[in-house]
Amino acid sequence: MKKKHKIILIVIVVIIVVAVGNWAFYSIVYNLSTSISLRDNSIDEEKTIIILKSGNRWCWDTGSTGSVLFRDIEHKRLRVGYSWNIDSENTKKRHKTFFTKMLSIDSILFENFIYEYIDSSNTSMSLRDSDIIGLLGMNVIKNYNWLLDFHKNTLQNYDKDFQIDTLTPKFIISYSEERKPLTDIRLGYLRIKKILLDSGFSGDMMLYGSDIEVMNQFITPDTIINDISSNLYSDSIPVKRYIYYDVYVNNLLFDKLIINEGKRRLIGAGFFRKFDRVFWDSGSKEVRFYRD
Repeated sequence: MKKKHKIILIVIVVIIVVAVGNWAFYSIVYNLSTSISLRDNSIDEEKTIIILKSGNRWCWDTGSTGSVLFRDIEHKRLRVGYSWNIDSENTKKRHKTFFTKMLSIDSILFENFIYEYIDSSNTSMSLRDSDIIGLLGMNVIKNYNWLLDFHKNTLQNYDKDFQIDTLTPKFIISYSEERKPLTDIRLGYLRIKKILLDSGFSGDMMLYGSDIEVMNQFITPDTIINDISSNLYSDSIPVKRYIYYDVYVNNLLFDKLIINEGKRRLIGAGFFRKFDRVFWDSGSKEVRFYRD
């Protein structure tokens, strides 16, 4: 074999070995199970979305497949790639993704934590004003069962085999994907498919305009409000809110439901807060809602 051909072969072998090594390394990193310890599990009772009051505030966000940091905190970390983040207006942006073996911020301790870094200067003004340091996404949430108590204003995580045996749920929703909690519901006579359980959205629900047109054939909204909203990247987003009274969701009657017209189908934290407690069962991919 000629010397030139040998060199080419060696280069090809080295490239393959490096590629396989990188693939194996990143596969191991991405399959590590993130653990979280909450030394202060109180949540902000004045906000609709679920915000942990841990000095630096975190939003518990089931609508985000991954976790996010908005501040460049000094700690040991390894960049493992890039991720795309999409907001409720379907604005799509790419951000760096990092892995850290351990990260402690105030009363929260992470181990094997993968997160996107989004500079807060690239987010909406309303998000910057909220002093939220980051989002706890489904890459963390899926590893635990969670109990939200809106009387005590607490959020507690448990092992995935933990259950609440003493309470009978008033409402149950099952979802399909581990990191993307999509479900189907009946809204009056209308069947809504692939609606996302998104605790990072502050409203009761968001539906497509076409969904609302069909719904209004069966249920007349009491009030329609033209308003302004915001999301991860944008402020001053025009939104139309429809207020309904005495609406059935599946088989449960709700005395009031506010539905935003938008570009996604969402069940938000406003819906969660219509109950006294919510148990997020990651083990069985089921969310159970309780009333006292």
